[in-house]
Parts: sequence; structure tokens; C-alpha cells
Amino acid sequence: MQQQQNRTQTLGILAAITAFTIWGLSVIFFKFQAHIPSDQVIAHRMLWALVFVGLYLALQRRGAEILSVLKNRRLVLTLALTSVLISVNWLLFVWAVANNQILETSYGYFINPLTIILLSFVVLKERLSAPQWLAVGLAVIAVLMQGVLLSDFPWISVALALSFSTYGLVRKRIEVGANMGLFVEALILSPFALAYLVYVAVGTAPGGAFGGTVSDTILLMLNGPMTAIPLILFAYAARNLKYSTVGLLQYMVPSISFLLAVLIYDEPLTVIKFTSFGLIWLSLLIFSWDLVRTARRGVASGTPDPVPEVKATPQLEGKPQLEGKP
Repeated sequence: MQQQQNRTQTLGILAAITAFTIWGLSVIFFKFQAHIPSDQVIAHRMLWALVFVGLYLALQRRGAEILSVLKNRRLVLTLALTSVLISVNWLLFVWAVANNQILETSYGYFINPLTIILLSFVVLKERLSAPQWLAVGLAVIAVLMQGVLLSDFPWISVALALSFSTYGLVRKRIEVGANMGLFVEALILSPFALAYLVYVAVGTAPGGAFGGTVSDTILLMLNGPMTAIPLILFAYAARNLKYSTVGLLQYMVPSISFLLAVLIYDEPLTVIKFTSFGLIWLSLLIFSWDLVRTARRGVASGTPDPVPEVKATPQLEGKPQLEGKP
């Protein structure tokens, strides 16, 4: 029994690391598509995610579950809202990567867990601990520092964090799995995505919106597995690992993006930006310490550290939410 648990934990850690690595390295994948308009990339991402996740659910013989979800009018309307929110988040991310703003995306996903904490306080009326308040306060100072000293408010970072946090807040309240939720969201938006691509194709060169070259077509099709595979891996990891373990591992995502931006794509890292990042890292250190401390306190009191159910996204379930790259 213990051997089986150890094996499951090991596989869970491997699944989490693989998922977070894919999300972190997705910057490179979308850089290869930088010459394609971002709105077309997102349209393809929706369509191919629908195909790939649909095949995955079909192999699991979950057709009856799909029909059950689609018959729930309230659930479908909620997923329609979340589909718009995640589309906005994806579009911002893809546009930022294509326009050499990778540092901004990294910054946004570093502050994302802190915006989730703040939203939990404002919307859900959840009480925050003193360390959580300190972490949020440092994050606010870091964001204002860029806005005031650089006269360049990090709107991309804040918009990424807020759109994803809001997405998670809505998804937290509905009973639907991560893969099933993504499938229905893609199903809702796919007619609009397909119609838009046809419109673009008619208005430009025939077939241009579906990949002007063979390599472009392959890249656009790969948006499906690039979206679904890390999500599936995360779902497995989240079911089999401690909440605190997944919560700490997820910082791999913006860390990888940060290193790619600075070391590979030569994005400028000014002293002020680096100081702002430093404040964010300090706030996340405090946040992580509080997360681990709370988990250990639960173990000491006989309350096990919860393993989050993956009913929403790969990032957002529980308190405080987990997060990674969309």
C-alpha cells in the first residue's frame, strides 16, 4: 500500500513538473507564431483544443457526461462567460509574446496568486492572514513602482492576472471538471472562431487564415495538444499531490518565462523593473511560507493537507488558488 502511494506521488510530481514546464516553454511555441495575427492564433487554439480534448473525452467514453453538462442551462451560460474570460487572457498572452513583452507576461503570472487572494477577500469575503496582507501590499507597491517611476503602468501584467483570477473565481463556483470545462468552453466559442477565420480567409488570400504555409498550418493545429496536454497532466497531479506541493511547483511557469525573456530574447530588464520583480518575489516567498505553515499546522492538528479537486482550471481551485499558464 505504501509503495503504491509513493509511486503515485512520484508520478504526480513528474506530471506537475511536465505540465508546468510545457506552460513555461509555451513562450517559444507562440514566438514561432508571432508572424500570424494573434486573433487568428486564438481562434485556431479554440478550434484545435475542441478537437483534441474532444478526442480525449471520447476515448474515456464520457459522452453521457458531455450531454449532461450541455443540458444544464445555467452551467452552459456560466461556461459561456468563462470562455470569454479565458479567450481574453489567451489573446493578451499571445499578443504580448509576439510583441516582445514576455517579461510582462512573467510579471502577470507572478502576481496572479496575489490577485486571487485579493479577489477572495473582496468578492468571497474570505479572511486574510497577516502574511497574506503583507504579500498583497508588497505586490501593490511593486506594480505602482513601475507605473510611477517608469511612467509605464504594467497594464498587460495586471490585465493577465485579473482576467485569469476572475476566470478562476467564476469557475470555482461550478461543478465541472477541468477537461470537460475546457471542452464546453471551446465548443461554445468554436462557431465564432470558425466564422471569423472564414471571414479572414475570404477577405485575404484564400486559405490564408488557415495557415499560409504547411509549417504554419502544423503550428496552428498544434495549439490543440499544447493547450490540452499540460491541462490533463495537471489534473492528474492535483488529484495525487498535496495542495502545498502543487502550489509551490507552479512558480516554475513564470520563472521559465522570466529566464527566456532575459537570456534568450534579450528583453531589457531595467533596475526599476528588477526591483519591482524583487518585491514580487519577496511577496511570493511570504505567501509560500504562509501556505506551508498553514499546511503543517493542519497536519499537526490532525487535519490533512487537502488535495484540491480539479473541477475548474489547472490553476484555480481551492484557497488560495493554484495557478499556472493558460
